[in-house]
Amino acid sequence: MNGNNSYRTWFTGNIFTFAGLAGILLIYGLSSNYLAFGHYDDDVKWVLMARQFLRFSYASPWSFFHTPELTNWGTAIIIAPIVAVAGNHVLLIKLFMSGLLLSGIVLFYSVTRHFFADHELPFYLFALTANSFLLSFSGAIISESAYIFIFSAILYLLYNRDWLNQLTPVRALTVGAMCSLLLLTRTAGLLLIACIGLEFLLKREYKNLFFVAAATALFSLPYFIVSKTASGEVSFYNKYWTLMMALPVKTIFESAVANALYYWKGLTCLTHIQLVSFFPRAGIIKYAVMAGLAAPFILGIIRIRSRIEKTLFMYTVSYGALYVLWSYCAPRYALPFYPLYIFWVFRGIQRIAPSKTYVAFAIMATLTVVSVLSNVSSVKKIIFSSLRSPVLISHESYDWLAAHSKTDDLIVSMDIARIHYFTGRKGVSFVPSDSSSSFAARAKTLNAAYFFIRDSEFTNPAPHVRDPIAMQYKKFISFVADKRYFAPLYINESEGVRIFTLR
Repeated sequence: MNGNNSYRTWFTGNIFTFAGLAGILLIYGLSSNYLAFGHYDDDVKWVLMARQFLRFSYASPWSFFHTPELTNWGTAIIIAPIVAVAGNHVLLIKLFMSGLLLSGIVLFYSVTRHFFADHELPFYLFALTANSFLLSFSGAIISESAYIFIFSAILYLLYNRDWLNQLTPVRALTVGAMCSLLLLTRTAGLLLIACIGLEFLLKREYKNLFFVAAATALFSLPYFIVSKTASGEVSFYNKYWTLMMALPVKTIFESAVANALYYWKGLTCLTHIQLVSFFPRAGIIKYAVMAGLAAPFILGIIRIRSRIEKTLFMYTVSYGALYVLWSYCAPRYALPFYPLYIFWVFRGIQRIAPSKTYVAFAIMATLTVVSVLSNVSSVKKIIFSSLRSPVLISHESYDWLAAHSKTDDLIVSMDIARIHYFTGRKGVSFVPSDSSSSFAARAKTLNAAYFFIRDSEFTNPAPHVRDPIAMQYKKFISFVADKRYFAPLYINESEGVRIFTLR
């Protein structure tokens, strides 16, 4: 009887949280089609690679020469079950990704909720989840969503389920498998693995350190072997790491500061609070908001006590350092950082005003209400756009290529993954050359049939960094524009596509 009463009391006390979560889940689902499938090159790549894994193959399905795919495998592994079930019903995969993103954030909430008083929790939950920045990625098949879920699941098992202190061999194997999956989803996962390892080391728990490290290496071994065999090294986007580090020290520092301001402005003024909703010309106000939210964030991060806070502190600092020093910067890179940002800001508010005074509660409530109100307009836009948009990007140009090419034609395009998805054709992304004449000669040697160019928006490089991908794209365009060697076959202005062939 007492058990039933305690259950009813628990349920009644959390009914508003459940209702809020149900509403948020509905909003995430309705937003899942905001970006049509194929908007990101990753969308297509991960689905195609998931299909390959289901066939027990690791070769790039779009590669004419069947070369192994060496971009991280984690996202493709995670979505493989839903791809097997959904087939070509992309909307189901998008809904799955939407649920995966929200589940990851809710898991993070579960891991960190004990730091907050009951009356503070609803505002903490809404600050974590009710945000148009997150919704804009809701149904996107990108590695960041999968990363947040695995990251939070590892923390949940280690700290909420107390596996950190009661680590059996089976549990170590499970944690190692998840750490490997995190690493193969985004290379930044290595940071969490290092933080957990350091925590074991500081506590002199050498056996636990060995078991988790060994299990992580064991489950990562297939990727390591394929990468080493195919490229001669274990590749984790190695060629991009040096782009920033090759710059002079002063330039690296300037780029790092610019990146840091870019992400901090994004987190404070463009996501958590959409300042433009209140002040279309924010001006100096944005700097006040950036500084105002920096204070609780810093206060939260420097006063750590518990074991999980130490892990999150080490991870936050290392993750932040990685991305301010990374050669590229993009809003989606901040996606895995957003829950950490909210956690530390709310912890800082508690330390400014202790919970028992209810001042912290008032500040959290005000901040969350301001955040939600500033995001209402963007959330509406995302939902309406999601409901009205087609599931797939426009693909008339791909249909033209499918109708006019043979199945064994080799296509040269930096958009080769999308081409394979919509046409089944294979090819290469580029033919390394220094001039249009050598490009044409080498393309003839390969029997290349078509040269497909799609207008592309590349991830912005960090300040002062020269992007080799964009440079290759510009070179490709200049080569096929040489009328001595190439002739245009098809132009689709609305899709930004031009198709050429050799003369």
